[in-house]
Amino acid sequence: MAAEREPSKSQNLATRNAFDLVHVLKGGILISNGKQTSCDLTVIDSKSSVVAASCLKYSTGTTIDSSANYQVYLSNGGDGGKAEFKVDKITVHPKYNPSTFANNIAVLQYNSNAKNSWQHLLATSASYEWDQLFFGRAVLADMEKLDWMLYYSTTSSNHDGICDKLSELFAENVDDMVCNGNTTGAAANYLSDCKIPYGTAFGIANNKAYVIGPYSHTAINNGINLCASSMQRSYYTSLGNFAAFLSQTLGRDVLISDEYFHTNVSALNPDYTMIDRDFSDDNGLKATIRNLK
Repeated sequence: MAAEREPSKSQNLATRNAFDLVHVLKGGILISNGKQTSCDLTVIDSKSSVVAASCLKYSTGTTIDSSANYQVYLSNGGDGGKAEFKVDKITVHPKYNPSTFANNIAVLQYNSNAKNSWQHLLATSASYEWDQLFFGRAVLADMEKLDWMLYYSTTSSNHDGICDKLSELFAENVDDMVCNGNTTGAAANYLSDCKIPYGTAFGIANNKAYVIGPYSHTAINNGINLCASSMQRSYYTSLGNFAAFLSQTLGRDVLISDEYFHTNVSALNPDYTMIDRDFSDDNGLKATIRNLK
């Protein structure tokens, strides 16, 4: 990316304070044809969010199925304003690969006629040494009343030695993905009959909360059952290197590391893509890739 300023490292950040910082950020859920999906939104601003491209329905290739009706439901966050919107426009990353889950992001635009009233702060890199990493899962307990259940898990590391063994895509793109083995069973009655990955990754540094990006997929060692496998890791796409793509898609600035990036800054690359190829498994682990919808 172009010149960027990473948040300075703060060594003394209380866990409760970190939770409060994350809790004021708005979360959300993708609704498909009136039904709640298991796909969390990474909310960019008051008019847009990013979701895993694998959450969407396609007619052919990466062409969105026109019969699908999508809405976004947003949690209250810090301003107390719950909301629901019809999705007006969807832009799938042009290099999204449904086989490897590289560039697994799609931009959702909604609330188009309103003024953009707030923005979340995006992290520049997944591999930054955060004070804490948070993983969140948003669930609508009552869609009509917009009653939310929000679950969080925290860790101090963005990956371990198993992450790159289960996914060569991750090993080649450590600045673009966060890996974690944490799961939540709290949402089981609503989304799944087993523990499932969290939906969004956040970073805490210098007493600020940064949005990292949405859940992408899970790699399972020696099996295909997300519920039964004891060795699995889930991967979250970091939006930092995709900032210019987001800005170009939205036609406005996105807020990243306290700086505004503009679409006409030539040093930024709106065509940024992950390293993606036909990864062969030569490490003795046979990982099956799964994702949630």
